[in-house]
Amino acid sequence: MFIQLFAKSLWNNLSEETHKINSQIFSRFFVSTFSRFMISPYCFIYGISDEYLNYFCPESESLKYANFGDFFKRKLKALPDNKAELIWPCEGYVCDWGLFREKMITTVKGQKISPQSVFQSATAIPGDYFFTNIFLHNHNYHRIHSPISGRITDIKRISGSLTFLRPWFYRKDEVSSPALKNERLNVEILDEENRTWHISMVGGFGVGTIKLSDSIVLNAKVNRGEELGWFELGSTVCMASPIAIKIEKYLQPIRVGTAIQLMDHANP
Repeated sequence: MFIQLFAKSLWNNLSEETHKINSQIFSRFFVSTFSRFMISPYCFIYGISDEYLNYFCPESESLKYANFGDFFKRKLKALPDNKAELIWPCEGYVCDWGLFREKMITTVKGQKISPQSVFQSATAIPGDYFFTNIFLHNHNYHRIHSPISGRITDIKRISGSLTFLRPWFYRKDEVSSPALKNERLNVEILDEENRTWHISMVGGFGVGTIKLSDSIVLNAKVNRGEELGWFELGSTVCMASPIAIKIEKYLQPIRVGTAIQLMDHANP
């Protein structure tokens, strides 16, 4: 309750510059040697089991995490073994979804704005595309992977605020409003059937930065499951897909690398 009050009454109303300055302070602490002592109590609070952590390793591939930041941006040892053509790009909770032609995001000012604004693509995203917003909680894995194989056709970094992303801080029709104004890194991928997929990595409260993997450059080929980039604290991922995705409930948990289920009679 206190955090929600802090977010709505104070933090979300601060300037973009203030967000960045305070986030840099958070980042410095989380990469300090002392911060490694946060890892064990953090895992206890969020119920992160040793079994779950066995799927991951430090970025350096050493045996121990050097600090909390190292733990937060931990690497996945291997994607789940499946033959699905379409996979979830991240781990988290689906908090918003719908067809572009039916989906309008209500901002805090009460304006109706299309999810087109999230991606800022050079070409209009068709109305039959499907919008998905995935919230990555603090305890989730924070690296993002390609949902399909294809070619990188655009990379765009958009400056913005770092407001809180937690969906339960907002009404359900406002839950994606931070993605309209927060800092984000957008990647467009042309798949093997010449359909464009849009991935927006959105920064939130305390985010250090959003980084691209070294191999992700304009016109580079990308394989299904290949790492696109990662967050250093706080994040949401929005996706515009040419295929309608089956979502069963609000805050539906998803796991990176698992098969995306399509809506019945969904057309490519």
